[in-house]
Amino acid sequence: MSDRALNPACHAAAAAASADAFAVVSHDIGRDFARHGLPLPGGLARSGDPMWCGWLAGQALFGLRPWPADERTRRWLHLRLQASLRGEAFEPCRVTPHLVGRIDASHCPVTRRRLDTAALTEPARTPHPDDARLVTLDRRQGVDAGLLVMLSRRAAAVLDSHDLDDLSDRSVAIEGLDTAQRERLAALLGYVTPMSHPEAAVRPLRVLPPNRLQLAQPVQALQALLSRLLLRSGWTARLQGWQALLPHAAQRDALQRFFLALLARVLEAGHAADPLQRRWAIEDAWRDPEVLRLWTRLALQLDAASCTALIERAIARGLCDTAVLCHPDADTPAPQRPVRLLPPLHPSVRTAARTTARPLARPLARSTPAVGRPPLPRSTGLRLAHPVQLSLPWAA
Repeated sequence: MSDRALNPACHAAAAAASADAFAVVSHDIGRDFARHGLPLPGGLARSGDPMWCGWLAGQALFGLRPWPADERTRRWLHLRLQASLRGEAFEPCRVTPHLVGRIDASHCPVTRRRLDTAALTEPARTPHPDDARLVTLDRRQGVDAGLLVMLSRRAAAVLDSHDLDDLSDRSVAIEGLDTAQRERLAALLGYVTPMSHPEAAVRPLRVLPPNRLQLAQPVQALQALLSRLLLRSGWTARLQGWQALLPHAAQRDALQRFFLALLARVLEAGHAADPLQRRWAIEDAWRDPEVLRLWTRLALQLDAASCTALIERAIARGLCDTAVLCHPDADTPAPQRPVRLLPPLHPSVRTAARTTARPLARPLARSTPAVGRPPLPRSTGLRLAHPVQLSLPWAA
């Protein structure tokens, strides 16, 4: 068979396979709406449509005893539906109702305006700039865990039409966001965009990573964890613990200088009792060029592997106020798989939970103080009823 005849045949087969896959996805979505006793949104209940057939099948199976649907389950169903209508891939094994509930936010991290979360389950309502939307920060990878954030409709609209290069280039006009909002959206995209360690080391932390966002660079995870020290009291002891983990006096001095500069900018904003206001004060402190200069001085004394090792030891010592999920980056051998590390309740306790079917191939080594290094303080781990989670990569 000639190439001319083969190519149309291949395209036809691919189109048929794609149509079949779309039909299966639509059928499953319709069935799950019926499983939870929910009607299909208006306009989607068309006779003969796979989604409608799936809904009818679900009614036959669960019509008399549907499963109750809480708010996060309703959001999850509508997220699947919108991804299907946009033609985006959806990872059902990792994007679960629990995950959708954990990335809930009261305010948009970009615009800082209160979100109207009713829009997440009422897509047909009149649009408003502050409507909440669950969006993926990388359309090429689709809707997957680690890429989902809750943004306002206004910020999501900019994300639909602009990438990191556009947001970083001041010569590109972007309507709908001011300079500070534009920088915060660029920071979110920078977290999930692969780049070299020196490139990531010079980026300001204009927005703290939202819960369950997967960071592509260990140095940005270190940047976020050190900034988060100011979210709660007791940061003095935890800072001393971080310093004790650094092997060189120049690194310990660089950490102290950076942190004091960051602290001074946060204190200038006032002592905010509200956690959200305190979070914004930390983010705004990164506008100061001196804070960025001192951070860069510290970050460039490290590399990706040393950042990862430093974070691992800090977690083991209970110096972090957040759970951390470590996952392999693109350069890490395939046998390694994610492990979740929770702040220990005691220095001798370390909690690890598998998040995939395969076991972790690289166990964490117990941290021991080196000769000549200041002694490590006792653990200052916090008991968190519902800990947030920071996701970061292993360095190869």
